[in-house]
Amino acid sequence: MEEDKKKAVKEIGGSAKIALSPNSFTASHGQHEFLIELGQMLPDQTGMAEFRMYVFSRLIMNPQIMKNFTKMLNENMEKYEEKFGKIPDDPNQAPEIKEKKSDKSKKHQSTYIH
Repeated sequence: MEEDKKKAVKEIGGSAKIALSPNSFTASHGQHEFLIELGQMLPDQTGMAEFRMYVFSRLIMNPQIMKNFTKMLNENMEKYEEKFGKIPDDPNQAPEIKEKKSDKSKKHQSTYIH
């Protein structure tokens, strides 16, 4: 009964139902918060610059949440590289992805922080 309850349930609603794939991001911080902006870097149509970043999402986190978020990302990157191989540091070099046959049943593995 009580043991059957899940720890967390993820519900995707509102604008999060639309998945966007950023190819560019910025990160900055002040004393009390971190700011991460995700967006698309595209050729600038105004002639003012070669490229322009179109920001579509901004994450603002206090230092403790940011530390937990960073830890979660690092743990997931380690798990990914254990399963599929090391991702090169050079963004121009394609990763050599080695999919294990037993991993096809699960698309994503989630880690929750709060």
